[in-house]
Amino acid sequence: MGESALCTWLSVPCEEHPLINSTPGSAFRRQKVCNVPRTSSRLALHHRLVLLAARLLLTLRHRRLVRDFRRVHGYLPDPARPRSYVEKILWRKLFDRNPRFVTFTDKLAAKAYTAERLPELPLPETLWTGKRLDEAPAALLAGPIVLKANNGCGTNVIVEDGKPGAEELVARGRELMAARWRRDEWAYGQIEPMLFLEQWLPLDTGTMPMDIKVYIACGIPANVWTADRKGQRSLTLDPEGNPVPGRDSGYPREDQALPFSPQLGALAREAAALAPVLAEGIDFLRVDFLVSGGRLYAGELTVYSSSGTERLANRQLERRLTHLWDLRESHFLRQRHGGLKGLYANALRAAESDRMSGHPQDISAI
Repeated sequence: MGESALCTWLSVPCEEHPLINSTPGSAFRRQKVCNVPRTSSRLALHHRLVLLAARLLLTLRHRRLVRDFRRVHGYLPDPARPRSYVEKILWRKLFDRNPRFVTFTDKLAAKAYTAERLPELPLPETLWTGKRLDEAPAALLAGPIVLKANNGCGTNVIVEDGKPGAEELVARGRELMAARWRRDEWAYGQIEPMLFLEQWLPLDTGTMPMDIKVYIACGIPANVWTADRKGQRSLTLDPEGNPVPGRDSGYPREDQALPFSPQLGALAREAAALAPVLAEGIDFLRVDFLVSGGRLYAGELTVYSSSGTERLANRQLERRLTHLWDLRESHFLRQRHGGLKGLYANALRAAESDRMSGHPQDISAI
C-alpha cells in the first residue's frame, strides 16, 4: 500500500496531520508534517507488517473508541503503535491490565496506598465506609462532608448545612452503588463498589489553585497542571515550578490563566517532588493533589487521565510526555505472551526501541 493510498484509508489529507496547537484559543492547526508518523526503515519488515495488521484489526474491532478519538482530536489514531500521549492512553485501555491500576483507581485503596508510601502527606480523613448510606451516622450526613463512590468518576457530592438532605443523599448513594463507570477502562470494572464519607476540605481559590496534577512518565515528572475550578482558571508549569506558554483544553482562553506567584511555583515543585514516590514502577500515572490553606493534600491517582480527551498546553509538552512514556515499561510489554499476541508484543517492543533510539538522551533537549 502506497503512502497516498494509506492516507486515503486513514481519511487524513496527505502532508497534513493535526497537532496540538500552541496558539491560545485554538484546538488544532494543520501543519506540514508527515500525515501518518512514518515507520522507521530500521524496523524489520515483519514487525512493520504485524503492526499494520494489528492497526487494521484494532480499528475495526474498536470502531466506537476510534471514532470517539477522531471526534475529539481530529485524526484517526494508531491503536497498535501509539505515537502520542493521547494515543498511548487509548492503547492502555485496550491492552494493559496491570493489577496495580485497580489499586490506583479504587479511591479507598489509593488512599491506603498513599498513606503507606507518603505518610507525611496529609489525606482528607475517611469518616465512614459502607454500601448503604442509611446505615451511616445521621450526624455525619448533615455535613460538611463529601460523599464518594470508590469506583466513581466525577460523582462526588458535597454536603453542607444539611443540603442535600439525608433522604436525597441516601437515594444518591443507591444510584452510585448501582452505576458502573468508565466501562472502556478496565480497572474500574475490577473494583468492588463501596460508598464513603470523607472530610470536607475548604479548597483554595482565587489566586491559588484548588487542584494540582502531576504527569509522571517512567518515574520522571513531565509537567504540572494547576487549576482553580471554581474560578475556571488554570496554569501549566514545568516540574521546576516555572510557567509554560500555551493554554490547555480545560480552560483554553488567555483570560482563564491562573496568575503565577512564587507560592504557586513552590507548590508545583513540591508536588513534582512527591509524585514520583507514588508512581514508582509505573510507566505512566497522573498524581493529583488538593490545595487547602496553601498546603498540599493527597488527591487521586489517575490511570486513564481524562480518558485521553485532554490537550496539553503546547506541543513541546506533548512531545516531552510522549517521549518519556516508554511502553516497554508497561505491564503488558513486561509480560511474556504466546501466539499472535506474542508476535504483536515483540513488534511493539521493537518499535518502541526504534522510537527511543531516535530521540536525544538528554530529555531537557526535548
